[in-house]
Amino acid sequence: MALALLDGGPIRGMHQQEQTLYVISGANVYSVNTSLSATLIGTIGTTSGPIWWMDNETQVAFSDLTN
Repeated sequence: MALALLDGGPIRGMHQQEQTLYVISGANVYSVNTSLSATLIGTIGTTSGPIWWMDNETQVAFSDLTN
């Protein structure tokens, strides 16, 4: 899926970790590679509101602070 075609709702947040961009669109969580090809990797329980990101050398985490 191309980056411009991410579905699920508005872009709520983006975070780069190494060569991967993580994007939350609505409730959908995507990973985007350097060719701008997006892969749906999961969903979260909310569809709106800001996202907070954390990372270290090997992991990335996010929260919408609702639960």
